Amino acid sequence: GYPAITEEQYHEGTIYPTPARFSVHVSGDRDHPSGEALGRAFDELYVTRVSSETAPLFEGIKELLEELHVRGVRLGVLSNACGEYVRTVLAAHELDKIFE
Repeated sequence: GYPAITEEQYHEGTIYPTPARFSVHVSGDRDHPSGEALGRAFDELYVTRVSSETAPLFEGIKELLEELHVRGVRLGVLSNACGEYVRTVLAAHELDKIFE
């Protein structure tokens, strides 16, 4: 195992993408080799936890997105989460088919 980190260390690491964040958390070095494997394991686990309850939308957002789609507006997503997580959240809310 790895040593526990403090909440402050957690927040300091959030400036990095997932693999580098885990590298920083386990060693203080953003290029530590364990970051890639830890980041991949985290992303895989994170995606399995997605549901409409664990990743709720703000009130009215689903209806707004559906209306924009009906009106022909092209929709996309920009997120700091891994792509698979974003696609899974959209699917959990039955919105995956309206995004490009």
